[in-house]
Amino acid sequence: MAAGNFTLEPGQYHPYYPIEAQIAGYLANKWNTFELVSMFSALCAGIFGITYVLVKRIRPNLSNGDLSTIMWF
Repeated sequence: MAAGNFTLEPGQYHPYYPIEAQIAGYLANKWNTFELVSMFSALCAGIFGITYVLVKRIRPNLSNGDLSTIMWF
């Protein structure tokens, strides 16, 4: 494990109780919830898009049920 500064700076808080407790190794997220959900959604859309294109090129006559199953898994 890489060495790092894991102490809380003055004014830097964690979301856990008790608030004044020191949590060794706690690092706050760099991104807010909207950014994290946006990145996850973009990644999922990319994976689904690539999967859809590949399946349609390999098996263009695949039924919608089979295509849905492939997209799910």
